Amino acid sequence: MKRKLILYLGTIVAAIIVSLWITSCEEEGENTIELGVPFEITEGQSKHLLDSSGFSIVFQEVKENSLCPQDLVCIRQGNFTMSLQFASSSSELSIGDLGLPSTDTVHGYKIQLEAIIYPVNSDDKVDATHPNTVTLLIEKI
Repeated sequence: MKRKLILYLGTIVAAIIVSLWITSCEEEGENTIELGVPFEITEGQSKHLLDSSGFSIVFQEVKENSLCPQDLVCIRQGNFTMSLQFASSSSELSIGDLGLPSTDTVHGYKIQLEAIIYPVNSDDKVDATHPNTVTLLIEKI
């Protein structure tokens, strides 16, 4: 009887440990990024590099978004500027017709703003369920 109880409790503990390990791996995958692989990040979100640096990147805020929506025809492209924090250094990256930099170099890493994912159309509204989202790329230089 004792042997069955111990075996039963051991099985339950093992199942809980495996479940927690799988959950932690899933959460880590969502909040970690690899060098040289483009990734999406939303305003206010933080992601961590999967390298020995231990650096994190935070999409702090959108400073300006005057980009022409994809579903309209405009006489100029407009501009999108975001602020971010990487390895405790602040940067601003832009896409648009003002010629502002879309890349920055911080602590030996090149950070590039590759695309605006949301909002892109004239009826896209930014709110808690639909935050500003961009694609970034980080490379070691």
